[in-house]
Amino acid sequence: MLCPTPQLLCMITRTFFAGLVFTAAIGFPSRAAGSVPQDQHYVRASVTLSRDSIEAGSTCGILVTFVPEDGIHVNVDPAPEIRLDSVTSAHLAGSPMLSTTSRGFLNPDSPVDFAIQVDPDAPEGTKNLKGVCTYYYCSDAEKWCVRARQPFELKLQVEKPTR
Repeated sequence: MLCPTPQLLCMITRTFFAGLVFTAAIGFPSRAAGSVPQDQHYVRASVTLSRDSIEAGSTCGILVTFVPEDGIHVNVDPAPEIRLDSVTSAHLAGSPMLSTTSRGFLNPDSPVDFAIQVDPDAPEGTKNLKGVCTYYYCSDAEKWCVRARQPFELKLQVEKPTR
């Protein structure tokens, strides 16, 4: 006897391994349930500043506008977030302000407002704000969700505070 287990268990094991080998030989489906091709973009995200110039010590907003295709929504749980790349003269200040739809998703008609504060001792001049906005979007019909990242680089003019 080739298999030291009972005959039925041996037959089940052989069938399982034959199915596994067959699946590997024909290849896995290109799109498994709950996944989305990474080369497709279902949401356009644009990042702008609420103002082009700001006094040192003041706050302004980084505005992120999401435009999803039909049948796609941007989640608020988890909420979109921004990470700034090693900026020494500005930092995020507080939680983002966002608007939701009646279904509890991000309202695409209103940008998400991330407050940033420029340090009071920041020197005058143009500052490059580089970072990444991370957000999650989902398909209503196909029930998959994807994490997306939108890099950005903005120029902010810092002015001397008026006293």
